[in-house]
Amino acid sequence: MRPVIEFRKGIRVMGHPLHTILVHFPIAFLFLVWPLEMAGWLAGWNQGWRLAWLAEAAGLVFAVPALITGLWDLIGLSSDRDRQKASALGNLHMMVMVGAVCVFGFALYLKDGLAPIPPPVLFAILGLSFAGTGLLIWGGWLGGEMVFRHGAGSRE
Repeated sequence: MRPVIEFRKGIRVMGHPLHTILVHFPIAFLFLVWPLEMAGWLAGWNQGWRLAWLAEAAGLVFAVPALITGLWDLIGLSSDRDRQKASALGNLHMMVMVGAVCVFGFALYLKDGLAPIPPPVLFAILGLSFAGTGLLIWGGWLGGEMVFRHGAGSRE
């Protein structure tokens, strides 16, 4: 009988890598930020700014357990000699995703709550959110490369 939680080669719940279960939450929330900010700016929809702020804050909170479980998986992956290419991709994936979280975190800091935002700061925030979304896309692609091309996370 398979154990409910395993810590061998990453954290697994009922045989499934926990990192791949958790990453959907921060990615979904953070992908909403830039479109909501654009709607708030172009359409003058103040609720868009509020929703973007909430989505960004939620995405950053959910990124913490995804990061911890991903780091645990990366440590388990790097111990395999056969998986050196996947391990190198894992390091790049981690740096890109941590970079995306930092970019979104800085944008959230610049928003300073829900106060009126002066135009130069507004454009900086929109640029940071756009860059963060691009980093999420790149990091997600790298994660897919690790799983589908190099078999990271497969049970051996």
